[in-house]
Amino acid sequence: MFDSSRSGPVSRAVVTSVATANLFAIAPIPRGSLAPITKNKSAKSRAAMRLLPLAAVLQAMFPVTTFAADVKALEKTLDPVVVTATRPALPSAASVDRDDARNDSVRDSAAMIESVPGAAVVRNGAQTGILQLRGLSQDRVKIRIDGMEISPACPNHMDPPMHYISPADIEAIQVTAGLTSVVQGGDSIAGTVTANTKGPRYSTTGAFEFSGRAKAGYSGANSGHEANLSLNLGGSGAALRYSGDTLQGGDLKYAGGTARLTGYDSVRHQLEGGIKVGNGEVGVSVGQHRSKDVGTPALGMDMIKDDADSVRVGYNGKFDVGGGASHIAGSVEARIYQHKIDHEMNNFTLRTYTPAAQRMKAPATSDDSGFVLGFTLPKGADTFRVGVDGHSNDFNVYQQSLGSGMIRDLVPNASRDRLGIYAEWETKPDPAWRTVLGLRHETVSTSASTVARSMGAGDTAERDAFNLAGRDKTDRNWDLTATARHTVGSALAWEFGIARKTRSPSLIERYLWKPSSTYGSADGQNYLGKIDLKPEVSNQLAVSADWQQGGAYLKPTFFYNRVNDYIQGVAARSAANAAVLQFSNIRAQLHGIDGAFGYQLDGAWKLDGILSYVRGENRDNNDNLYRIAPLRMTLALEYNSGPWNAAVEGKGAARQTHVSAYNAETETGGWGILNLRAAYRFGKLAKVSVGIENLFDKFYADHLSGRNTVNNAALGGGLAIGQRVPNAGRFAYVSAEYSW
Repeated sequence: MFDSSRSGPVSRAVVTSVATANLFAIAPIPRGSLAPITKNKSAKSRAAMRLLPLAAVLQAMFPVTTFAADVKALEKTLDPVVVTATRPALPSAASVDRDDARNDSVRDSAAMIESVPGAAVVRNGAQTGILQLRGLSQDRVKIRIDGMEISPACPNHMDPPMHYISPADIEAIQVTAGLTSVVQGGDSIAGTVTANTKGPRYSTTGAFEFSGRAKAGYSGANSGHEANLSLNLGGSGAALRYSGDTLQGGDLKYAGGTARLTGYDSVRHQLEGGIKVGNGEVGVSVGQHRSKDVGTPALGMDMIKDDADSVRVGYNGKFDVGGGASHIAGSVEARIYQHKIDHEMNNFTLRTYTPAAQRMKAPATSDDSGFVLGFTLPKGADTFRVGVDGHSNDFNVYQQSLGSGMIRDLVPNASRDRLGIYAEWETKPDPAWRTVLGLRHETVSTSASTVARSMGAGDTAERDAFNLAGRDKTDRNWDLTATARHTVGSALAWEFGIARKTRSPSLIERYLWKPSSTYGSADGQNYLGKIDLKPEVSNQLAVSADWQQGGAYLKPTFFYNRVNDYIQGVAARSAANAAVLQFSNIRAQLHGIDGAFGYQLDGAWKLDGILSYVRGENRDNNDNLYRIAPLRMTLALEYNSGPWNAAVEGKGAARQTHVSAYNAETETGGWGILNLRAAYRFGKLAKVSVGIENLFDKFYADHLSGRNTVNNAALGGGLAIGQRVPNAGRFAYVSAEYSW
């Protein structure tokens, strides 16, 4: 409920996931802490201790804000701000509309950002969408789900943050690629994605109003079905909302066959309440997420259990205090949250063919807690934004061989604490110019316990070296963003921006002491952590145009990003296994163009398109960066008239020949498909959507799809080991919803 863009209550969940050291031999693929870390206390206790100071701040803050004199109606903080006619604040963000017909067939929330220029999705399974912005993915993308920062529990990132939000319950998604405002957070170099659920609604009549929505859908791509129910009780000063949904899907059907172990089964529940207090609003939310038997064919294990629980508390309001020279007026946002994940993956529940001696499992837990306290202070042509935020993650993962019963601690009781402070100044020196200058400083502290459990003599040297090493690390990072927008008449505007962005290494990148996972890269090689990694420092430049004339528009962006100390797997000299890469710092650069274009043909017809291209290079050895999306484009002809909406959409990608030799990455061919969509609204209450995707049943595999590790032959499927997992063949979908 209480995020800066949507104002959503704060949340807590727990995620866990792991890949094991010996797994990839089973299915080989062809080539300054917020608080002191107390080791003898549980992760839960440490997280609670770190939140105590913030709880006191929030408790003290609420009564102060109620003294505000101006009882102006709050902007609907429960809803995201979607800019349509006016120029957006800088840096400008793209908004994803959940009601867009392109999202009617979506069963994974990550897929919704594919309609944004510069965005793509890396896939290792049907529910494992890892977001990529302008060629950068994984932890380099800042993702906030209802204001929460969620750390995957799986070392293979089977459970990326978008896994924890229901597609049917999303209100809107905002995507800022590249140059991100310091207000949107640090510790990332790719951009920021903010996804918000709908939140409770207040009554507009003064009396309590009961409303709701029911939705159901079916997809022939995997015989999958979804059901969603939301109920809302709103008064003039208080509101309560429940939402729940279930998603189930079987094996993916591609043109000419079936990809086994690509199904999923998940259930979500969320209860949110809001109450107006003076000139502000307090919100509370609790959520529950349960997933089981989620296939990840590009990885050596599947996600057997993924349980997450969350709690969020937030406040948004306006204040007006003092008088004369000491007068201060503005708005305040505050929130705290916890998100806990309990995760388990293994290689035998779904992969029943795995011999007993090779069966392994990897339980993991990830406990996130965080806070935000920010103030917005408008004064004439200037707007000042200042604030402090923090995020803490407690993480633990181990693997167990069921054959021998031996256990190995992979990342033992690790913690990562981040504390940031920022200031931003937005001004309009004259009607044609708008500028934003922001500065952020962050302290990132990480630590890990000693390894207590290992698997025999083969682990001794690496275990002892890890235990004797200095494992406490602190990074002090600076971010700077400067952007300017110049409006030239009524049709054209230019944006110019530069930024320095910094990201500290993750717990996996630093503390994975035994080669035992691919970190989601799915390149058939195991990765090894490195304690002494330096933070990535990204220096970015972007130039954008925004042209609108009559019914036509064109919005291209040219960008260049030079990353020093980019973290990538490099051949581990000390490793006996040649298929081991150790996380190391290199020099990298990325450049390209992305944008949107379109034309309103007449009152009912319009043409929309997006185009994205990025090239990523390793400046140390002139190689290409791994798993970068190729040139791709979407073009849609849409019809809107009365209750009808229909579209013919073409999607395609060029060949990807710029592949990483270091990761034994292979080239992929280009492809193009055609989709048909239609929807009909029965007044304001009901809607039916239908569509056919991949109309000509084309066999194709996106370059960002992983390579299959599942023995399909043993399970009755046709996909070979090492073959890139293909996309769905021709399929139809239908969904219906009713609101009251």
